[in-house]
Amino acid sequence: MSEKDIEKSAHKILEAAKEGDKFSIEVISESAYHIGRGISILIHLLNPELVVISGIGSLARQGMDSAGTDSHQ
Repeated sequence: MSEKDIEKSAHKILEAAKEGDKFSIEVISESAYHIGRGISILIHLLNPELVVISGIGSLARQGMDSAGTDSHQ
């Protein structure tokens, strides 16, 4: 699977989540949870002054907000 295919798939999942698709919302929620845990571990190990999150993953929260969901809190 090429990087372009992965990006298309990610956009489709985000769009489906914005439309309220429960499976897409769960995929984003679970992914965000695990990515957050990984970032947390790196922060504790490396103690950076700044953490920047960019790319398509940074847009996922917008999809979660518009779908009216509450992720792993």
